[in-house]
Amino acid sequence: SNRHIQDAIQYINQNYARHIGLEEIANHVYLSKHYFHRLFTQTVNCTPHEYIHMVRLRHAKELLRNSSLSVREIATSVGFENDSYFIQLFKRSESTTPLAYRKKWNGTSYGADFSVCSKNIRTPVFP
Repeated sequence: SNRHIQDAIQYINQNYARHIGLEEIANHVYLSKHYFHRLFTQTVNCTPHEYIHMVRLRHAKELLRNSSLSVREIATSVGFENDSYFIQLFKRSESTTPLAYRKKWNGTSYGADFSVCSKNIRTPVFP
């Protein structure tokens, strides 16, 4: 079971930038989507959907800190089809807008941001 979840996490981390869904990930690890969803949520402590958002937001924060791409370009490059939805999730996760986050980090170098999930997304507990 843990092997299935590790494989799913690796698959998500490699494919987050495109549209991936529950059924595709479950098929990748040879489980039914209902069983996979339950197993993933119990093991990681957040749903597959929440985990995908967390991975996308983590990559977006890196791009906001280290690139001059627009918010729309960043949203698209990390897998969000709608930049308004990206901004909404970002604000819920970080309590600030993507541009304000970029300004906060502009000119500073604090290294990697190790936050995994925020207050509105349950923190994954890896096996």
